[in-house]
Order: sequence, then structure tokens, then C-alpha cells
Amino acid sequence: MTPVINQSPLLQTLSHALEQAVNQAVRIQLDRHHFLILMPPGQVVYANTTPLNLISALEKLPAQGSVRYWGLTDREKTLAFEEAGDGYEINIEALKWKATEVMAAGKTPPGIDLHADRVYIRNWPNFSRLPHSDDELRIAALWLTHPMSLIATATSLQITLEKVNSFYAAADAAQLLGVLFRESDSGEQKIIQIPESAAPTESFFNKIKSLFGLRPLIARR
Repeated sequence: MTPVINQSPLLQTLSHALEQAVNQAVRIQLDRHHFLILMPPGQVVYANTTPLNLISALEKLPAQGSVRYWGLTDREKTLAFEEAGDGYEINIEALKWKATEVMAAGKTPPGIDLHADRVYIRNWPNFSRLPHSDDELRIAALWLTHPMSLIATATSLQITLEKVNSFYAAADAAQLLGVLFRESDSGEQKIIQIPESAAPTESFFNKIKSLFGLRPLIARR
């Protein structure tokens, strides 16, 4: 597992804010210009900026310290949405995935042998709601059917090890990951099934426009 990554300031804040957001809207302030509004019951978050700017703000968050957040009254929620302007609605799992990926920063995951330990995913990620890129789709397709070390994955797909490491961290945080620590492990215990509705299709690939799959902010409560 990845305890260092999962204890990043933003992910800690999200965990605490989600508890509060069950009953009221919560504002998460990333920096002076970028903030998020987490809406009850904690499944949707609104960003006051574009996907690219949001990713940039996430990348600039400190490795140590904390991210400020606080509950909003109805009046404060209305003012926050007015301040957000033409923002974006994001699924909370998508934000967690991207935050974990960013915080991983391509670093080697703790407790894993890059050459020997073979990695797989238990089922196909819901990329219609999670951040995704062409490289992530290729890693997912490979790990779904062929457990493989991180080094071998990077070599086979001709991508950087840093990208593989970051995907590993996000899949681990999403509890999709499995690791075969011995060559004798067959992986027979894992169930490899891609639901027809979740399998990547040509039209699905053509619809990939951004990492988040965000849509304009239109539903305000």
C-alpha cells in the first residue's frame, strides 16, 4: 500500500471534509485563487477553475502542512458559487484519483520491488468517471490480463517509469490493485472480467477530451 501518498495534505483534507459534507457544503481552499466546493452528501465537488488550472494548483500544493477547509452556511454557499462563476463539476473519486497521482509525482511506491513484484488490477477502472489518459488506458489493459512488474510495464508500453509509478499509486488508493510477490504466485485468485458497459470502445476513446472528463457547472443546489 502507499501510506505516505495517502497522508498527503489534500487527501487528509478531503477525508475530513467528506465527513462534514454529509450535512453541509464545505469549501476547500487550495491557494489564493483556486478553491473547491464539496456538496452534500459528499459525492460531487465544484471547482472554480478549468481542469488544467486545477491540476496545476494540485501540483503546487505543499508536501507538508495542511489545506484549509470550512463549512458553509446557505448564504456563504450562494456567495461561493457566485465567486466560482463558470466552474466545473467533478466526481469526488476523480478528484481523489488525480490528487493521488499528482502527489505520487512519479516516485517509486514504497514496499515494492520494481523488477520482481508483478502488479495487476482486479477490475477495469471506471474511466468514464475517473481521470484518464491514453497511457493509463494502456496500463490498465495490460495489468488486467497480464500481471507485470513496474519496470517491465514501462518497457513493454514504451512509457516512462514515472507514469507507471503514478498510475500504481492511484490504482492502489482506489483499491483496485493486487501484487504477486513471488514468481510462483499464479494470480488465479483474481477475477478478470470487463463488463461490456465498462470495456473501452472506439467511440469511448474518441470521447476522451480531458483528464477529468469534467462538464460545465450547471447544477447548483
